[in-house]
Formats: sequence, structure tokens, C-alpha cells
Amino acid sequence: RSSPIVALVSFQGSGNTWVRHLLEQASGIYTGSIYCDTTLKAVFPGEYIVSANVLAVKTHHPDTVQLPDDVQEQTGKNKYDKAILLIRNPFDALVSEANRRWSEKQHLEKHLGVAKESAFIGNSKWDWFVEYKVVSWLVMLNTWLKESHIPVHVVLYENLKTNLTLEVQKMVQFLDIPVSNETLQCVAKNSEGLFKRIDHLNFDPFSSENKDAVNRILHQGKPLLSKYGIHYQER
Repeated sequence: RSSPIVALVSFQGSGNTWVRHLLEQASGIYTGSIYCDTTLKAVFPGEYIVSANVLAVKTHHPDTVQLPDDVQEQTGKNKYDKAILLIRNPFDALVSEANRRWSEKQHLEKHLGVAKESAFIGNSKWDWFVEYKVVSWLVMLNTWLKESHIPVHVVLYENLKTNLTLEVQKMVQFLDIPVSNETLQCVAKNSEGLFKRIDHLNFDPFSSENKDAVNRILHQGKPLLSKYGIHYQER
């Protein structure tokens, strides 16, 4: 299959794994990844493949659109040809990624686990995580939307939740993959796959200082987000 090398890029905790599932269900084509996550290999056989032979390549790199060095040598290309950028409210993405990192689940279930309250409340590790990571959330938007100079299709996680069929249809159109309405209906029926987190936090993990850190980034990113019709509320 001859096609461009497409990035499926997102900040951690934004639903990248879920979108891989949706795209594979819709197209019948494997997705790849710049990572070798052994917990995902059984579910995504294209894990750790970066080439035009996969539909799209998962990456969380916030500050570069460059291809890995070995891929550059093999293909003669220095960056991705196009990208799907998956964006999620940073408050929710931070919690999702913290749950994945700090839950006590193992292997594939790490992607479904929920961290204990002690991982958040009064925990300096969480405070540092919010302060540092939310900056890279905005760096990623600037890198891919303003500096990449490649075609980028923006997908909001929140829109996927409310109108999945339409958002999947727009993604496969961007990828030049013909998909029937019947197939899209099948995708909708099996939309969750193995990656729906059942349990959720029953408390607010964000201190006032945490909220200030995220709100500052939302304020800084407001002009860029507004260009794409994205309006996340400060908390």
C-alpha cells in the first residue's frame, strides 16, 4: 500500500490509543507507532512500525514533526507528510495520563487503571507533572498547527465522544480511505474496543495552584485554539 507517512499525534492522555482502534476498525489497515509498547503489541500488530505501510503513526512528540533518524535514511523524507492532531481538554488529558502512569494495574490494564487519591492530593509529583506537562500541551499545538507546514486535520476528543461517526468519517476522508456508511455504523457499534476506562476519580485532583497553571496555558493558547473553533473553559 503506497501512501504518505501520516502522524497520529496527541498529548498523552488524549485518546490516541482509542483513535487507533477506530481507524483500524474503519479501514482494515494497521496503525503504527514510534514507540514499542509491549502492552499494546498484541492489540496493535503495527506497533513500532513507522512507514507508509501503516495508516498513521502514533507520536506524542510535542516539539518536532521530524521522522525518526532511521526512517529518514530509509525514505529520504525528513518529516511526516501530513498529520491528524488529536486534542483534548488539558485538565482531562492530564488526569488520564496520570491514571495510566500511576495506577496499580499492570500490562494492558495500565491503559484502563485509576490512580489512588494519594497520587494527586498533596503530592509534589502531581504538582510538578501538571506544571511541566501542561506547557508541552501548548508546545504541541504550536508545533503542529503553526510550524509544521504540512496538512493537519484537527480532531477534538470531545467531538469524538458526541459525534463519533462524523469524526471518523472526516479522518478517513483526510487519509483518502474510502469507507462505506455500513462500515462506519459497524465502527460505531464497536467503538470502545478494549480501551474504555470504567472507573473515574470521585474527587477534584486539581489544587488552586494546579488550576492556575492550566488556566495560564489555556489563556496563552486561546488565540490559536479559537482559530479552530476550540473553546476550553478555565476552571
